[in-house]
Amino acid sequence: MPAPILLVGSGILLGFVPALRGVHLPPELMLLIFLPLLLYWESLSTSLREIRRNLTGIAVMSTLLVIATVGAVAVLAHLWGMSWGRWCSCRSCPEDFVRWEGQGSSPG
Repeated sequence: MPAPILLVGSGILLGFVPALRGVHLPPELMLLIFLPLLLYWESLSTSLREIRRNLTGIAVMSTLLVIATVGAVAVLAHLWGMSWGRWCSCRSCPEDFVRWEGQGSSPG
């Protein structure tokens, strides 16, 4: 079984241990300590040949995932009552969105 699956499974199981429910890590700790260490280790252990061989798939999947994420956020924002025009305008020019909110009018 791959190591990431074991790690996720053990993390889920540890989440159900009552004695560990009070343990909370601040997000800053994760961003400033653990994430840089993990990224550094992966940069040392990743093969450049493998990245070059899979570059097309990596680029296509990353682009499609960004588009899917933007679409999902747009649909959720619309379901929560924000009009399509307001969401599109705040994505294209956040300064205008802040100005419209301050004046009490909306672009969409």
